[in-house]
Amino acid sequence: MNSTKNDKASPSKPKRPLTPYNIFYRFKRAKIIQAISTSNGSLGKAAVLKLVRAIPGLEDMSSSELKLLHPKEKYARSRDIVRREMRDRLLPFEGKRSHRKTHPGMIEFLEMSRMMCDQWKLVDGLTKTIFKELAEEGKRQHRQRNSKDETDTSSSSKGIDQDDAFDKLLQDLAVNEEDSRDTEDSDVLTANTMPLLTIKPQDDTASNQCFPSSSNIVTPITSRPKVQISFDAFEGKIPLDSSGDEEDDFCKYIDSHIHLVDDADHDDIFDHDESVPNTLVDLINMDESIDHCRLAAV
Repeated sequence: MNSTKNDKASPSKPKRPLTPYNIFYRFKRAKIIQAISTSNGSLGKAAVLKLVRAIPGLEDMSSSELKLLHPKEKYARSRDIVRREMRDRLLPFEGKRSHRKTHPGMIEFLEMSRMMCDQWKLVDGLTKTIFKELAEEGKRQHRQRNSKDETDTSSSSKGIDQDDAFDKLLQDLAVNEEDSRDTEDSDVLTANTMPLLTIKPQDDTASNQCFPSSSNIVTPITSRPKVQISFDAFEGKIPLDSSGDEEDDFCKYIDSHIHLVDDADHDDIFDHDESVPNTLVDLINMDESIDHCRLAAV
C-alpha cells in the first residue's frame, strides 16, 4: 500500500473529470497567456491580478463599459463567452508533457494559484453556476470518452435544460436601487460587491473551496505531533506538521517542496525534490489540479 519515490502513476488510468474550479482556472490561465503574448512577452503581477479578478469573459471590457451594463446582461454575456470558449476544452489533457524549467513572462505558478484560489472563494454563486454547468458537461464528455459503449446517452438525458435553469437564476437576480452606486471596482463581481445583487442562497458551501469538501477530510488528533496525510488517488503517504488545518498544511508542503514549470506549449508539470513521491508529481498538474487530491488522516 505504501508508495515509494520510484512508483509511477498508471498511464492507462483515466484522469478525473475537471471540477468547476479547474475550468475556471483553465479559462483564466488562457486569458493570462493571451495577455502575455500581446504584451511583449511579459506581464506584471498587478496586470495578472486584474485579469484574475475580472468578470469571466469580460476581461477586455473597461470599467466605464461595464458600468453601462445591467447586472443581468453582465451575467448573460459572461456565460455566453465562457461557454463558447470552453465547450471544447472540458476534458483533462492526456499524454506526457515535456519538461522545461522556464517560461518567459509567466508569473510564478504558486503565486498565480493563490490568486486563482482566493478569487474562486470570492466569486458569486451565479458566476459559479456557469462553471458548474460546464463541469457537468465535461463529466458527460469524460464518460463518453472512457466508455466502451459511447452510445449510452442516459446520463445526458437527466436533469433540466441548462439554458432554462440559468434563465431562472437570472430572473431571481434583483438590483438594489438604494445601493446601486458606481464604484471603482464595479467591473469585478465578488462576494464583497454582492450587496448590489440579491441571489437566492445556494446550499453548496463546498463550491466555495478550491479543495474538496471538508466532509472528505478527517480531522487529525490534535495531540499527535505529526499526521500522515494520504491521497486516495495514488496511495502515497506524506508526513506533514499539522495545526489542525489539512488544506493549509498541504499548501505549505507544496510551497516548500514543489514548484511548477512551463514548457513551450504552455502545458505544465511539477519539478520537485526527491522527498516527493513521483506518484504525486504525476497526479498533480495544472489541469489535473490540487483540488483533486482528497486529504485524509491515517
